[in-house]
Amino acid sequence: DFAAPIRFFHHTILPVGTSIGMHKHEDDQEFYVVLDGTGIMNLDGTEYPVGPGDVIVNKPFGEHGLFNTGEVPMELLVFEIANR
Repeated sequence: DFAAPIRFFHHTILPVGTSIGMHKHEDDQEFYVVLDGTGIMNLDGTEYPVGPGDVIVNKPFGEHGLFNTGEVPMELLVFEIANR
């Protein structure tokens, strides 16, 4: 049980050519920390190139998706924090 309002914390591997498809969350914030690989992050219809060291903040009720466009699997830390 966390003292902070963390809903989940995952180490995620996104294979070449795959995606975390476009989706929305409720009143929370989700963060992606790119550890390895490259891709395209879509935030509310705008695309951004991402790579190692990038931190992506998915705002409450925003639509987002991450696509691995690189030559190697993308390695990410993904966590979600509840807004209280």
